[in-house]
Amino acid sequence: MTEGLSRAWHLDGHVVEVFEHDLARWGECQEELMGRGVGVPLVHRTSWIKEMNPHGQLFLAARDAADGTLSAAVPFQRHSTRSLPGHCRLRVTHFGYASREYGLGAAAASLGRFVAEDPKSLSASLQVFLVDDGARGRLERHLMDLGYERARAPLTYRETLRLDLSPDEDVLFRSFAPTCRRFIRAPEKKGLSVRTMDDPQWADRMDTIWRDTFARTGARAPSRQWSDLLEFAGRHPRELRIVGTFGPNYPAPPSLTAL
Repeated sequence: MTEGLSRAWHLDGHVVEVFEHDLARWGECQEELMGRGVGVPLVHRTSWIKEMNPHGQLFLAARDAADGTLSAAVPFQRHSTRSLPGHCRLRVTHFGYASREYGLGAAAASLGRFVAEDPKSLSASLQVFLVDDGARGRLERHLMDLGYERARAPLTYRETLRLDLSPDEDVLFRSFAPTCRRFIRAPEKKGLSVRTMDDPQWADRMDTIWRDTFARTGARAPSRQWSDLLEFAGRHPRELRIVGTFGPNYPAPPSLTAL
């Protein structure tokens, strides 16, 4: 693929563009979505891509052909494959999160077309994230019609727990079952506290807790760059907040007991 790649198609009443490297342009898409009250996942935001994940990134923007409104905005990545050196697979996370439902079909069709036209791209993988069950079902059926197949070993959870944080804290707390409320209060009674973290000094302790947690079930912990994440949280407190549970001996590193 060449530097500065840019392609465009007319599909399903949309003008769809795929481009790379142009973070300023992607930032404009992000601001347009957020200006309409549409949430953009952290891993799709310009700051995260620029500082934490800058390599192999491409962007797709689908606009309504009639009024130019942004219907879908999708960053995706190339991942090299050892099975065929020099080639790659495309992967999209949180597909559907920052998009209108009717724009997702055009976005998915365009990704398929991109793979078909690019000699070095072997496949495209979409990790769908939609809160509405009906919309998710419709999208899954449409993806099947486009030739996508359900992954045999999904990389995401089948279900995601969600808590509505719009009520005030007292109302939210009273909505929990009595047993849940007791569990929430218990750490404070034992002298534990919840605090935000943005200092890399906590990285080693975080890694220890992370690995121990996986080891208890015989699993291997995936690698995490804790220092980089903590520094990012310090620079962008409105985009990422890392919290931990600490014992009475805070701020000694061993006082961190849970992430």
